[in-house]
Amino acid sequence: MINSPKILLADEPTGNLDHTNEMMVLKLFQEHHKQGYTIIMVTHNPEVAEMADRIVHFTHGQITSETNSHILR
Repeated sequence: MINSPKILLADEPTGNLDHTNEMMVLKLFQEHHKQGYTIIMVTHNPEVAEMADRIVHFTHGQITSETNSHILR
């Protein structure tokens, strides 16, 4: 994030964090998204996924569903 990339790739960025630090990371992602960053995040946590404005579910390498909420929380 130091070099201000336009796309951030995050693989389970909150996987081993306690709730407080998880919220800090997600707030940081929200702030960057509002500034125009694209954030692609992989998570198994449905609560974390719900914070996204677009959710794509994969099963065995195939897209099984896609949701566009257009609401960034």
